[in-house]
Amino acid sequence: MRAYLLLSFIALASGEEWGRFRGPAGAGIGEGGGYPAEFGPGKNLIWKQSAPAGKSSPVLTRDAVYITGERGDELVVICLDRETGKLRWERAVKRSRKETKHSLNTGASSSPVTDGENVYAFFGDFGLISFNGQGKERWRRPLGPFSSLWGMASSPVLAGGMVIMVLDGFGASYMAAFDSRTGHEKWRTERAPFALNYSTPVVRGEEITVIGPGKIAG
Repeated sequence: MRAYLLLSFIALASGEEWGRFRGPAGAGIGEGGGYPAEFGPGKNLIWKQSAPAGKSSPVLTRDAVYITGERGDELVVICLDRETGKLRWERAVKRSRKETKHSLNTGASSSPVTDGENVYAFFGDFGLISFNGQGKERWRRPLGPFSSLWGMASSPVLAGGMVIMVLDGFGASYMAAFDSRTGHEKWRTERAPFALNYSTPVVRGEEITVIGPGKIAG
């Protein structure tokens, strides 16, 4: 399956960073205005780049675009030049297992997160991994296995020097924080099992808010 990453000229020209799933604060709102209502291969486009299969969203620094995907048994993190779309580097890890997924899902549904210098990616079939801007692996943190209805999809967020993950499913469910420098677990909060939750947390000051089945927790 061939996929493509398209970048509109408005997003490129604005220079806005979009470091996590749904952008700043997870609000899905960009700064400024004048964004195109339509874009495609021949309209409001500055470059196009082929990409591996995946359901995650790209994240942007001032000069780079990070995406994730899968190729066979490999889970990949890709860095592209934001201005030209050219490949800067690609790194792959072997999946540790193959979790249950919906037929329309992939092993790369969680969007990566970046602090502007480093990138952090989560794969349900592996766990967390971090690379610096030049593609050098900083650390890896195997997690799981997980058991969910459609496949893991919660994306990591950054807060207070930590990578925050919501890891809900049929069995043991929890939220955990990992040191962004080392990947070591800093804390873990257990959550009710059988959560079947795919949400990504929102950081508001000193509080992390996450929804779950029938409730919101802070």
